[in-house]
Amino acid sequence: NKYPLSEVVVHPRTAEQMYDGTVDLDAFEEAFNLLDLPVCYNGDINNLAFFRHVQDRFPTINRFMLGRGLLANPFLCEEIKRFSHIAMCGNRIQRLAAFHADVVASYEGVLHGDHPVLGKMKEFWTYQATHLSNGRKMFKKLKKAQRLSTYKDIVSEFLAEAEWTP
Repeated sequence: NKYPLSEVVVHPRTAEQMYDGTVDLDAFEEAFNLLDLPVCYNGDINNLAFFRHVQDRFPTINRFMLGRGLLANPFLCEEIKRFSHIAMCGNRIQRLAAFHADVVASYEGVLHGDHPVLGKMKEFWTYQATHLSNGRKMFKKLKKAQRLSTYKDIVSEFLAEAEWTP
């Protein structure tokens, strides 16, 4: 409180937990109540239901940081902004395919060779695949890809058959 900060981001998990375990909302509440500065909540916002739970418990907080939840579900912001109650802007699989194509092209523009791009894109699917009906099978096959052309063929094949699962 004695420093001129514009906000404090609080992630209610211990350093020992790293990315495992669950957030401690009671500990967050304790820290929140001690701060006179604007607080940003950060931690385990992986779906609309948990976001609403945190928002209901802390109604005065209007700053939220999304991390891995947004990586797994690039539509999470739309869902949070209540767009999910309105018609979504296009098919999610088509939008994911377009997003993926942009990410691949961007990496190809700055990285040299198949292996550096493949490394980045395989990591991309560790999150994205969780919401695809055939994501687990696709990811298993993608991990074996050694060439970017093979990787792209696998992604095209699986996205053509995929369905988005919440």
